[in-house]
Amino acid sequence: QDNFRPVWAINAGNGAAEYRPSISNHRFGCVKIKPISIQPKQNPPEPVVPNLVRPGLKILFVGINPGLRSAAIGHNFAGHSNRFWRFLFQSGLTLSQFDALHDRDLLELGYGITNIVSRSTATAAELTRVDFEAGGRVLLDLLSEYRPRIAAYLGKDIYRYLSETSHLDWGLQPQRVVMNVVDFILPNPSGLNRIPLPEQLHYYVELKKLSDRLEKASG
Repeated sequence: QDNFRPVWAINAGNGAAEYRPSISNHRFGCVKIKPISIQPKQNPPEPVVPNLVRPGLKILFVGINPGLRSAAIGHNFAGHSNRFWRFLFQSGLTLSQFDALHDRDLLELGYGITNIVSRSTATAAELTRVDFEAGGRVLLDLLSEYRPRIAAYLGKDIYRYLSETSHLDWGLQPQRVVMNVVDFILPNPSGLNRIPLPEQLHYYVELKKLSDRLEKASG
């Protein structure tokens, strides 16, 4: 997938007139053929799933990229099988169960949402190295600008790319990719994740405990 090339990347030529030899009355001549201009197919712009960020966040949740349904309705974690909203409620991070249509309400609780890659796909396996390189630079700039207390990465692949660390454990990380931002890795809440649900939920509970400790320490 690193060698992905757009289907529409067709070389339409330089627009010069094309000549082909012809035979007429046993004499050779040239017939001028009008060049055909091939235009790349323009895809419609994708719906935007907005970043939910503001200064002073307790936790910024960092996903991989929006799924197709999230992109279609313009809200985060909208997939029918996605467990993000359920995990927030069951871990105590929210006192009631939110849904994708009310994702912006998380900002009032001090939580935000962003993704390392902004373009939507059916699965994260469709993303390329170019996607991660471009998105990683934007994400690091965003973290440096807003400085959330905790950056909670929804999956090891995101943090593996940012930290350039191959061996990672779930939970609190010993290093930080941005100064003064605590790094924490959560299991991705996608319905495709086969880690047992109690184990996944455990790390959301641990994130809640860490957030409470840091809140208390900040005074």
